[in-house]
Amino acid sequence: MTTSPHLKNTWDFLNQIKRKHDSELKTEGSHSSFLEQAYIRAEGQRNAMLMENNGEDDRTTLEQWEGSPLDAFLGLIRTGGYPPPELILLLAEAFEYYFETRGAVPLEHIFFGREIPKAGNESARRKNHRIFEMFNHWTESNLRNEAKLSQVQLAEKLIVVAKKYKLVESDFVEDPESFIRRWRRWKKADK
Repeated sequence: MTTSPHLKNTWDFLNQIKRKHDSELKTEGSHSSFLEQAYIRAEGQRNAMLMENNGEDDRTTLEQWEGSPLDAFLGLIRTGGYPPPELILLLAEAFEYYFETRGAVPLEHIFFGREIPKAGNESARRKNHRIFEMFNHWTESNLRNEAKLSQVQLAEKLIVVAKKYKLVESDFVEDPESFIRRWRRWKKADK
């Protein structure tokens, strides 16, 4: 994520919302108390079991999700969890901010910050991230195999597979050496 004065999808912002939510819980009949009761009904048994088995539950491990609060939200949904109120409130606040600005601030800036020149928006960067991770796995697997292929040969195969299964855009780099240079830059930046 690149900084933006409009960015709401951050752990710091989630912590602000959590503190406000916790403060409002003290007031019976508050918006926060109703959200908390619904969360306990939906997730209480699962969280109690997770806490007993691991000493942590879905709420205490939110920041362990790779990325941002939105990634945690999506991860919980995908794994059958129920997002805690503070996460739901963060998303609601982000969309309310978008509507208040009447679309003058793109959702991209609110959820992911500014686009990175030559790297594109978050969706494009994530798609490249998956391809580069895939290439990492291929190179590691290649090192363990007896019939070793060169990185160029691996890149050629990956480009064909990625295009065939539409893992990349049709205009994705065709030259394996260019791909390898991009992969190396990504690897260096990812550390």
